[in-house]
Amino acid sequence: MSSLSHLGLDANGSGDQDAILLQAIGTDLLRSFISVVVETWLVVLIIKASQILITKSSWSSRRLSTLAVVLIMYAMDVVLWIIDVRNIVVEIDFTLIRGLPLSSSGASGSLDERHANAENEILKLSIVEDVLYSFMTVLGDFIIVSRVFAFWTDGMRERLVLVLPCMIYVGSIGTLS
Repeated sequence: MSSLSHLGLDANGSGDQDAILLQAIGTDLLRSFISVVVETWLVVLIIKASQILITKSSWSSRRLSTLAVVLIMYAMDVVLWIIDVRNIVVEIDFTLIRGLPLSSSGASGSLDERHANAENEILKLSIVEDVLYSFMTVLGDFIIVSRVFAFWTDGMRERLVLVLPCMIYVGSIGTLS
């Protein structure tokens, strides 16, 4: 019995396909791991931004609304982080460990079938990810527009600078569908 037979790898010709599939799985896992690491480091940025917004002596409604938006974006990022960790576990579990349920003959599905099953499971939460990314984009654009507005508060002529950021913000809201 081959050392890779428990992974569903054949020694009779489909090994090339299996090797290509394993390379794709490895690439997926590496990208997912990097994504999780980057999202983990965002915690440091959120803590620092919150400290800056909380420790100032003046408590304006603009400052509190910015803090609220930052914390909402952080909560959304935590959900995305959890989904990414889940996706890593699902891909490893469904493809390399558990696979498909055993058939009546006692053999598990092929590597292609097991990977397809893992991808189907991962795609169940892709709509949630897309919605969260869209809302995070709109909230981030809101922060940028509000900061541009705070910087350019002198006269009407200077406020013309706000036209482009406001148009971009309205455009990002329009693309939420």
